[in-house]
Formats: sequence, structure tokens, C-alpha cells
Amino acid sequence: MPKVSVTIAAYNNARYLPETLDSIFNQTFKDFEIILVDDASTDNTAEVLKPYQGRIVYSRQAKNQGSAAAWNQAIKQARGEYIALAAADDVWLPAKLQLQIDLFEKNHKLGLVYGRIISIDESGRQLRPAKEDRQYPDGQVFVDLFLRSNFVAASTALIRKEAIDRAGLLDEAFRLCQDYDFYLRIAREFDFGFIDQVLIRYRRHTGSVSTGKRHRAFDYQRQVIDKMWGLKDERITELLYHQRLAQQYAKEGRYYLRHDDKQLARESFAKSLKYRPLWAGTIFKYLLTYL
Repeated sequence: MPKVSVTIAAYNNARYLPETLDSIFNQTFKDFEIILVDDASTDNTAEVLKPYQGRIVYSRQAKNQGSAAAWNQAIKQARGEYIALAAADDVWLPAKLQLQIDLFEKNHKLGLVYGRIISIDESGRQLRPAKEDRQYPDGQVFVDLFLRSNFVAASTALIRKEAIDRAGLLDEAFRLCQDYDFYLRIAREFDFGFIDQVLIRYRRHTGSVSTGKRHRAFDYQRQVIDKMWGLKDERITELLYHQRLAQQYAKEGRYYLRHDDKQLARESFAKSLKYRPLWAGTIFKYLLTYL
């Protein structure tokens, strides 16, 4: 049985899949399987995967159901003690898995291990230096993860299978932010470990995030926040819940203000102030929407 199951949810990523797969096969840690679920791609994904026949477990969804459903199908087939969630367009650094397995074996309380990323464009060029000074938490991160939004880059996560068995699979009702919900549920039960090194090259697609998609992402983020509040975990007090909503609406307002949509910005800031009425920075930005 493999130690690690690398699961990939692929949708129209034929351009990047060979580089992604090659970076996984080039890991210094070799005891793994790769399970790829094609979420009804309309490009030539099946064709570019032909050279990998016999080296990966491949299946194709009959219709597009979203990455959560595709990842769940892959996880259900997984035989490994640890599950990696790999994006179909990112590039793994060679020591990624070995560093994570080493940390898991040192600390058996860990349910998930993640690390740093650097961002690249469609051609693989680095977009900006890695934020080496940014701090990432480890240990009991549930409250921090709830308050700070998702700080775990999806392709860096390596998860103990036992943690998934206890927390449950990805929620297929979420077409976006499904990883945030997933990690929060794992963090309720298990400690997180952090590797203070770059583990992946995270591919950003220039211009791919439209305002419409961003608007939907905000909706899903709020749904995740409400879902966590609905679990009635004693660590999430009403005060923290309101603080998180205030932060979320303020973030949305700043986004809309940057994109010169003053009406949506004003509405978002007003909702933020409902939960945190004396937040000076939000009051100032709210007033800016009238200029």
C-alpha cells in the first residue's frame, strides 16, 4: 500500500498537467500513488494524459460537478495513510512530500501539514518574491483559521487520512471556498503543522478572476463562516462570529472600492459597521464611497 495518495481534480488543465505530474513524479519521496479525476474537461486532457497511462489512476466524470466532487471521488479511491490535494496546474518542489512526511512522523497529533508558496504566471515566470516574513500558525489553529480566512494553499496540504475520516469529505455544495470549509473542519479535531519553506509554485492566471466570480467567492466565504457558527463550537463565540463577519464585509468593501463599484462598496461597509460600528478605518472608507 502506498504511504501517500496524491489526488488531483482536473478541469481543462491540459496545458499544465504534464508539468504538474512531472513535478510529482520527481519527488524525492517515492512511496505514493496518483489518482486523477477529470471533471468532464472539454479540452484535450485525456490526450495529454496518455503518456502517463499505467502510472496514474485515471477516471472521468460524466458531467462537470465541481472540484469538490472530483476530489471526493479521488479520495474515496485513495489507499494511502496520507492524502495530498494537488491542483492540476501547480508545480511541486522536489522535497515537498519528504519534508511533510518527516514532520508527520515527529508529531502524531498532526492532522494536516502545509507550507509556503511562490506565485508564477501561465508561463511559469515568478510573479513576486515569496513573502518570507509572513507568519503562518501551527498547532491548534481552528480559531485563527476562522478569523484570518484561509491561509492554507490548497496544493501544499498533506492530510492524515484519519483526519478526513473524522471530519468528512469536501462539501460538494461549495463550488468555491470548499477547501476553506474542509480545513476548518479538520482544524476542529487536529493540530496543523507548518513547513517554513516553499513547497509549491502556485500558478496564477492573469485576469481569470472576474468581478462576478469574486462576488460568488464572497458569498461562499460567508456561507462557510455561517456554517462554522452553526456548529456551535464553544471556541467560536458570538463576539468572534460578529468580528469575523465585520472583517469579511470590510474586505468585500475594499475590493469593490478598488474596482470603483461604490454602490457595492458602500453596502459592504455598511454591513461591516453593523457588526463593528466603531471601526474607524471602515467608517472612513464608507465615507469615501460618497465622493
